[in-house]
Amino acid sequence: MKAASAAYKDVLSPQQVRSLVTIENIFVSILKDGVLVGDPYEIRIPSLRYGQQTTVEFGLQKDAENVMVRMKYLDKVDNRLIYLQKSAAEDIVSPMSLQFAQQGELGSSVLYDLELERMAETEKTFVLDVVNLPEKYKYQFEDQGKQVSQVKFSQGMAKIKLNLRVYVPRELPEAEIDRPVSFFAVVADRYGAEQLRSLKRKQTDRPIREKELRALKIGYEALELTPRGVGEMELTSPNLYYEIKPDQTIDMRFTLKNTGTIKLEDVRVRTDAPYQWESVIAPEKVASIRPQEEVPVRIKVVPPEGIDVGKYEMKVGASCEHEGRLIEAQEKSVTIKVESRANILGTTLLIVVLVAAIVGIAVFSVRLSRR
Repeated sequence: MKAASAAYKDVLSPQQVRSLVTIENIFVSILKDGVLVGDPYEIRIPSLRYGQQTTVEFGLQKDAENVMVRMKYLDKVDNRLIYLQKSAAEDIVSPMSLQFAQQGELGSSVLYDLELERMAETEKTFVLDVVNLPEKYKYQFEDQGKQVSQVKFSQGMAKIKLNLRVYVPRELPEAEIDRPVSFFAVVADRYGAEQLRSLKRKQTDRPIREKELRALKIGYEALELTPRGVGEMELTSPNLYYEIKPDQTIDMRFTLKNTGTIKLEDVRVRTDAPYQWESVIAPEKVASIRPQEEVPVRIKVVPPEGIDVGKYEMKVGASCEHEGRLIEAQEKSVTIKVESRANILGTTLLIVVLVAAIVGIAVFSVRLSRR
């Protein structure tokens, strides 16, 4: 063997020997935490001669600060940990919200999650703003519950999570209810923020368009808020206590009022009366009630024959549905006391006995005084 090797050295130069060394079927892949994240998953290099270089290109299916490059060849596995450096041609912060379209009832607040991502790695401060949101809607940016107006990216910081809270007015014209409001959450450096303020002063007669924000080279996220009316109703009565005889009926009066901000339709009034009691509701169903409108309701209650003396409870309520939501008035509890019938014969005899006793006492007193 040594003689053969020496012979090769005498015949071939080192360059010629290296030219004979070729590695075939090299497989390259990208992993993150043991999971393939490259696009494509794997690239095959058919052959690579000694000293030869080749380039393979991968896309990443998820963001990562570092990845593992794996090469498999000649029954060997070679892993190399590589740290990635982010770069961007323009220093723009990109906000993103997963809950970009929401609904909010009048008088409530809506919270949007915001994730701010910046490609550059230098330290810099950015201004937070909102564009195209009507003045009657108030808002504030929050970081862990605290109000903020700016964010600072430290060196090496890539993402910041914030919240945008928007307050829905307590009152809105009916035409604006259930009508989406579109606006933008904006993140800009100081120069971009000044340009945006200048644009706002100029564009007072119409909303700012997305292409105008893009031209300012600032980050923005399109958001949407749909104000929803509040569905509420109230059931009231001047009297929730009655005393009756077993053969008497009750005529109850209630007022059904729409105390919300939306029109209620197909409102039903119901009673939960004691066993074998009857109730007649007029009207039992109300076609529609506009906000702040009142509807009188009468309920005739008939106890069964032979009812026992005592106290009874009856409940009265009202409810309807609005776009799949159940709206109910607070249930009212009515107390009914059933008293025994008056015994006329017994009462008459008692009166006669009392009168006779009084007369007897008077006669006895007169005779006693004469003596």
